[in-house]
Amino acid sequence: MTDKAQDTWDDIRRVVDQLKLELHLAGMDARDRWEKIQPRLAELEKSVESGAQKAGQAVSEQFATLGASLRGRPAKKA
Repeated sequence: MTDKAQDTWDDIRRVVDQLKLELHLAGMDARDRWEKIQPRLAELEKSVESGAQKAGQAVSEQFATLGASLRGRPAKKA
């Protein structure tokens, strides 16, 4: 292999090694970020579940009130 070809090949290897390192570091960064986000996602899930339960309870109460109001009205005569 000529010196120029060897130099080019060495450059390619350096670029490949640099890319491997950058990918490894990016993976570590992504893992760190995920570990920070995960507890917040769990809190959000609990909050959404709680809100859904409250909303469901409020709707049930409104239907019960509406039903009671409708039953308390005299029937319409045809």
